[in-house]
Amino acid sequence: MEDFKIKNKNILISMIIIFCIIIINNTVASAATTSHNDQYSTYYIKYDNDNLLDNATIISSESYSENNRKITTTVYKNIDGTLITDTLNIPVKVTSIVAPLSLKGTDTATRTRTISNWGSITIKASFKWYTKGFFSYVKCTGMSVSRSLKPNVRVNKWERSYTSDYVKIGKATAKVTYYFYNSKIPVQHQNGTFKITCSDSGTISDND
Repeated sequence: MEDFKIKNKNILISMIIIFCIIIINNTVASAATTSHNDQYSTYYIKYDNDNLLDNATIISSESYSENNRKITTTVYKNIDGTLITDTLNIPVKVTSIVAPLSLKGTDTATRTRTISNWGSITIKASFKWYTKGFFSYVKCTGMSVSRSLKPNVRVNKWERSYTSDYVKIGKATAKVTYYFYNSKIPVQHQNGTFKITCSDSGTISDND
């Protein structure tokens, strides 16, 4: 009888130990999964907020004028070796001491970004500006945006926007925010915000 009690006691202890091991393993597995997901989310957000030309080096830059347009082509090299060719086609502005600013006008600009082994993006935007009294106003009257990507490139984000209402003493913007990734190696990606701006005096550029 005593042996039976001891045997049952040993069985109970063994069952408790096994049960505890199962709980511990499940807890560790759950914690590992949560940690992995948190790391992935942080990784994605971190790179999603990066700008393509941050820390890039300018390899070359040249400008020329043609038919009252100024075409500037700049080639960048990113830290991962990617080459980015940026071409901006804007109107040539003639200013003088007598008339340093344009009181009103309209114009169109085109900007193309080509990323080696990924593809290209093109923005075309139209702007309108005028001066009334002491204040100047500007807006983007419309924009079109297109892309031409390599076969293995997929689109995760493609959002375009422009300043459709007049801005007083400021700048109007036409832009597209994008995120591309390699379908074969998803960790490889390219992302950024690509834009054209126009000041309230009609100066068009690729700057903020």
